[in-house]
Amino acid sequence: ISEKIDPVFYKNALDMLMQKHEILKTNFTIINGKVMQEINNNVESPFEVRILKNKEYLQEEVDNFANTVFNLNQAPLFRMKLFHIKNSMDLLQ
Repeated sequence: ISEKIDPVFYKNALDMLMQKHEILKTNFTIINGKVMQEINNNVESPFEVRILKNKEYLQEEVDNFANTVFNLNQAPLFRMKLFHIKNSMDLLQ
């Protein structure tokens, strides 16, 4: 995205979505040997901003972010990250 992204706007939008949709606050646990779904109402939205000086390490940062493993015992089971390259562009993943 070549336009500047307002991180507060996206964080607030994500917070609103999480309040409305229980599935976004879900994790899984094992109880008596069975996998059970848990809904956690006190989950913080997983929005992060990473500021980079230039594009040099952008692909590495995106790859690391995309390859991070989820812990299914801990909600939420998704994440968002805004990569901001100073004086250049934003990338929302």
